[in-house]
Amino acid sequence: MKGKLRILKLLLIVFAWLIIILSVTFLIRSYTRLSDKEIPEEYFYNKLYITQDHTFSLTFGESLKFVHLSSNSNILTGEYKENILTLTDGNQTYAFIVIDKNTLFGDVTGYMHLLGELK
Repeated sequence: MKGKLRILKLLLIVFAWLIIILSVTFLIRSYTRLSDKEIPEEYFYNKLYITQDHTFSLTFGESLKFVHLSSNSNILTGEYKENILTLTDGNQTYAFIVIDKNTLFGDVTGYMHLLGELK
């Protein structure tokens, strides 16, 4: 009986260490992925982002004062700070996390990927 309890105790210790290691790895990976990428605001000018299922598209104009989201008929104005892009039309506000130059994550749209540059 003591042998089985000892094995159970060792298994629980190994499991606890595994949970700790996975938690720390998750925190480090999340921090590095979501930390400020130092992408300049000008990078987004004249770009088109779209969701994988083509439900939403996000079109940037000559500046962040002319942004169009396919689910909103109004022109949006934006503010970009520390990899958070906030778009508003005065009534509705949309927030996006800039994952990298090719990927945005929106609170309404989910993941959006760069489709190309507008001319």
